[in-house]
Amino acid sequence: MPADQHEQRLDLVRAAAEQWAKNLIEFGPQNTLLHFKNTKTTSLDLANANPAFMRDLLRGKAVKLSALFEESALHKDACTRARSLLRTMTAFSEEQGIDIGKVAQGLVRATPRHGSTTQATARSTRAPLLLRSLRITARTAAESEFVLETERDVEINPVLLHALDQDYGLDLDLPAFTAAVQEVLSATEDPQEQVDRVSAWSWRSRPPSTTTP
Repeated sequence: MPADQHEQRLDLVRAAAEQWAKNLIEFGPQNTLLHFKNTKTTSLDLANANPAFMRDLLRGKAVKLSALFEESALHKDACTRARSLLRTMTAFSEEQGIDIGKVAQGLVRATPRHGSTTQATARSTRAPLLLRSLRITARTAAESEFVLETERDVEINPVLLHALDQDYGLDLDLPAFTAAVQEVLSATEDPQEQVDRVSAWSWRSRPPSTTTP
């Protein structure tokens, strides 16, 4: 087989494999990596957590929920959410072998392109920017206290990148873009600086209707 025909076949196989991978991603409203909703059963809002202990958590230290939320009513609500999250995370791990617990930083909002008719772009995207794997452990039999711990490694939301590339007109070389983002993330261990640097670096590559607060 001539070399040029062999290369053409390889290109076709690569394109088919890439499209197959994209088809595996659910872009609809059920995917919280694209359409985040703050609910009592699927999320724990850490925006008002103690800043010092929040930094410890994002740097990989184990932190008690009572340290993040010192006020009694806030701690009680946080325990209710953590209890529900732990059960959901355990169910996915045991039944499907998937670790779904994530701590998210930054929120990307993107509006559909003009004239778009696909289901994925039927509504605006509210997607986490950076993700860290999360572990939740109950400290008491009554589940009145929990410990949260994250992995130190942080990544840009891969589902967001696929959505921006496929449905919002951001023409990306995904492997190259992801590798470049990881270089930006590895330049600092400060969690807030990581969000700021990734947001600033990727701003020039955004589609016109995308914002990253």
